[in-house]
Amino acid sequence: MSSISIVIPTYNRQKSLNKCLSCINAQTKLSSLENIYLVNDGQSSIEDIANKYDFLSSRIIILKTNGIGPAAARNKAIEFIKSKYVAFLDDDSYPQISWLFSCEKLFDENPFIIAQLGKILWDNKENHTTFLRSFIPKLRQKIYDYRDCMYQNNEFIHEIIKIVNFKEKLQVKGLSNHISGGNFAIKRSFFTEHGGFNLNYFTYHDKELAYRILNNNGIIAYNPQMEVFHAHDPSILRSIKRGAFTVKFKLLLQKEYENCKWASNTSNMIDPKLLNLSKIETLFFKIQRLVERIVILYLKLNNRNE
Repeated sequence: MSSISIVIPTYNRQKSLNKCLSCINAQTKLSSLENIYLVNDGQSSIEDIANKYDFLSSRIIILKTNGIGPAAARNKAIEFIKSKYVAFLDDDSYPQISWLFSCEKLFDENPFIIAQLGKILWDNKENHTTFLRSFIPKLRQKIYDYRDCMYQNNEFIHEIIKIVNFKEKLQVKGLSNHISGGNFAIKRSFFTEHGGFNLNYFTYHDKELAYRILNNNGIIAYNPQMEVFHAHDPSILRSIKRGAFTVKFKLLLQKEYENCKWASNTSNMIDPKLLNLSKIETLFFKIQRLVERIVILYLKLNNRNE
């Protein structure tokens, strides 16, 4: 049994953080849990929340940062961690009761694995009954479900084998080419030796880390038993803005990792034709792609002027 620590960056979401910690407190197995690092990157106090849980309170360590962003906040916590493995959650990710046990089990049974990606499900469906409140969460969950199917069927194995030269890769049922900052775990030694999250990526830092793992001959396993429910943001406008903001980081990813075929796909490995989309969802995808193309054109023109 290996020791594991959990890192949770948080930004002014006390209610979500409280629910996240409550889910951790309810885990079936906590004996190998070393510490929980809460990196408070916002202005709200979280000390009262951290002291609510008798078992966890002695293991919770609060670190204060000031708006440095999720990647830097996660790197900050790693400076203090000594456990063999580190698991990462968002403050609005709610791990299911066997989440930690499933994570430990896969690492213990497959010690050659560098990292593992868990399954993400939509939380709080009952409060998103209107079209405007449910449209983006439903669409986002379709993407997660599509990936879940792809990973469990080892759809990416042929591409991964071209990069990773490691015989044990064939023992892993679901090879992944991706990690998500809101639900993944990694060997601490690899994370620290390879510089943690790349701070050139304000967003997409988790995807960049995944490509770095693969390019260093590492294996990422998909663990569908390592489940979290996630509070998908319902805002259509924020979704479009977020897509526009990530374009420059997608382009940077493509430039740095030309050998990763899927990195060249700015739609993030997803072919809309495979998602069984409704007409309105298809239209939304087209709008997002149009916004991305406009941003790409703007960035190219801006680079020429410089």
